[in-house]
This record gives sequence, structure tokens and C-alpha cells, in this order.
Amino acid sequence: MLEFIRDSFLTPGEGFMPHGMCLSWQPGALWLNVGADALIVLAYLSIPFILLSFVRQRDDISFRGVIQLFAGFIFFCALTHASGIWVVWFPDFIAQGMLKVIAAVISLSTAFVLWRMIPKALAIPNPSQLTKANAKLAEANATLEANVQERTRELEETRNLLQSIIDAMPVEVAHQDRSRHLKFWNIPFGARFQEDTGIAVREDMPHEEMFLARMQAIGISHYECDEAWEEAALAYDDL
Repeated sequence: MLEFIRDSFLTPGEGFMPHGMCLSWQPGALWLNVGADALIVLAYLSIPFILLSFVRQRDDISFRGVIQLFAGFIFFCALTHASGIWVVWFPDFIAQGMLKVIAAVISLSTAFVLWRMIPKALAIPNPSQLTKANAKLAEANATLEANVQERTRELEETRNLLQSIIDAMPVEVAHQDRSRHLKFWNIPFGARFQEDTGIAVREDMPHEEMFLARMQAIGISHYECDEAWEEAALAYDDL
């Protein structure tokens, strides 16, 4: 173990010959390999930055960890090719081997994760499936909207029919909601109220306003109207 540490870190390259000697230092073979490794290094170093930049700009990516792991795998592959250039002149094969071991571990981890990710990736709908799903959803929305419009039309017809029936009645009819605001009335009620008070009824007209208008119409002063309203409100609350 001590010899391995000494040979690897204290006297790296001792006892080995540069890889260029295996190529007999022939320029054609040497620069062919060095040039190819250099181009691979440039490509492999750019790919991780592209992947990581893409991940940073898209927060909705589901497989961020896999992409980051793949970027690390490509980065260490670049280092192994860079070490291949280095050992052409400097025989640091132990250091090169350690880089390859790290690259191998990351590569195996990436392959393992990719195998486990395949079922999840296959479950992601493809563009054609998404188009069909969107078309079905649009059709369902159109059908629902048509049904709602038809139901609204039927309710409006029913309401108009009911209004016609109540308007034809000889008695006054009006309805208030729980907050005592006018919601529904017939023609006799509206005509009588306007005749008595000079005010036209309107939807959501407060009961207090209607009460005070009737009181003032029969000659009761504003002060007396307020007292009468307070008494009527208390009596209503006690019901």
C-alpha cells in the first residue's frame, strides 16, 4: 500500500514510458490521437454546461437528478480523454487510472439510474397522446358548455313563464331574500308601489328603503319613519 502511494503521488510516472513512445513519436499517428482526444474533450466539457444550464432554466423538470448525474458522467469522461493527451508526453498512468475509476463509478451509477427511470419515462405521454387528450378535453368542455347553455335557456323560459303567470294575478306579489332585499315582484306590486311612493322598484332594493318610502308617502315625517323602522326591525328580529 505504501509503495502504491509512493509510486502514485510521490514519484508519478517513474518506471513508465510516455505513451508517445508506443506511437514511435510518429507525427501522423500522434497528432491524430491527440487531436481526436482534444475535440472529444471540448465536446464533453460543453455538454455538461448545456445540460446544467437547461436544468437551471426549467424548474418543472421531473428528472433533474438524472440530468445532473449524466452531466457529471460526461464531465469525467472528458477528463479521461484529457488524461489521454497528457500521458502521451508524461507517463502518469496511475493518475489516469484513478480518473478512469471515478468515471467508471459515475458511469455505472448513471446506467443504474437510467434503467430504473425507464418505466417512469415510458409513462410520460408523447406529443401525439397529449394532442389526443387535449382534443378529448376540448370536446368534453364544448359539450358541457352546450349543456349549461341549454339548461340556462330552459331555466330562463321557466322563469319567464312564472313571471307571466304571477304578473297576471290580480294580487300584489313580492319576494325578498334572507337579507331582506327585493328579488322578485309582479306588475301589480310594482305599479302600486310606484303609485304610492313615486319610486320605481328595483332588484336588490332593501326592505328598509321600501318601508321608509311607504311611510313618507302617507305623510309620516322622516324622524317618525326612523322610529317606526326601528320598532319594525326589532319586532322582525324577535320572530
